[in-house]
Amino acid sequence: MKNLTESHKIVGIDPLLEDRIVGILRPKKQPEISEVDGLLKFKNEQLFNPGLRKFECFLTDMLNTYAEKQFNDRALAVSASLYLDPQKLKGFPVFGALILEGTEVDSVTVRQFREMAGRITGELTEQPSLFHQSDQSPLTPETEQWLNGCTQEFRRRNSGKNYSTGFSVHLGSEDTAGMLISGRLPLTENPETIRENLEGIAYVDGFKHTIWTVFLVCEGESGQSCEISFTTSHRQTLKVASVAFSHGRFVRYRGYRIQKATDKTSSYHLKSLEQLDSEVNKEHRLELTE
Repeated sequence: MKNLTESHKIVGIDPLLEDRIVGILRPKKQPEISEVDGLLKFKNEQLFNPGLRKFECFLTDMLNTYAEKQFNDRALAVSASLYLDPQKLKGFPVFGALILEGTEVDSVTVRQFREMAGRITGELTEQPSLFHQSDQSPLTPETEQWLNGCTQEFRRRNSGKNYSTGFSVHLGSEDTAGMLISGRLPLTENPETIRENLEGIAYVDGFKHTIWTVFLVCEGESGQSCEISFTTSHRQTLKVASVAFSHGRFVRYRGYRIQKATDKTSSYHLKSLEQLDSEVNKEHRLELTE
């Protein structure tokens, strides 16, 4: 245990710091941690998620630059630490926490940093957070330009990168849904990329929580029904799909299709899913209720 660096904590977060948590990063596949004679035993490849670590560094740097630009009259900084909780007192054996530090930290400031963390993550995954609504104070034109430039550069550098060992980003300890970063990141626009926005009404033919996928039967261009597998980054979307499936309701979906010009396969990503009052009939035809 002495081999751990000082930034690694054991068991829970200090209760005094709970209210200062800006973000929590949890690996999609939680490693197994056990205590043996007072020592912690785990496999390195399970504990240290390279994709999570890379994103954690990027998000921490962004939030610290945000502090300098937007709160230059206050000494604020965001630090990142890894927490090990073998007894799962916090629900997960391993998680990273971004904590806002400074002498002038209040609930309003923490909320603003959480919203910025959510906006940055949402810009990269193209799926906004469902936990925090944006009531953030307006950014200066300079800060807005900096934010757009940095997120676009990150997306360009990591366009289509496969985060096979995914992770989720939570905006504070109360955000149980979080935003999942798993699989391939959205491709940036380039001449070799085809991107098509999709929107319509469909019915849920199934879903799979383990791979964050919803199966929708939609109306194709020829008028024939076709099943499309959409990936999502939100647990809430899976919940909507589950309820609509069990109650036999139609849904309104919004998403997009990504395809490389040289590739015949397409990937589909779901931005939002809304359950409608209309029931799925035997002919699977939509009859809107007034």
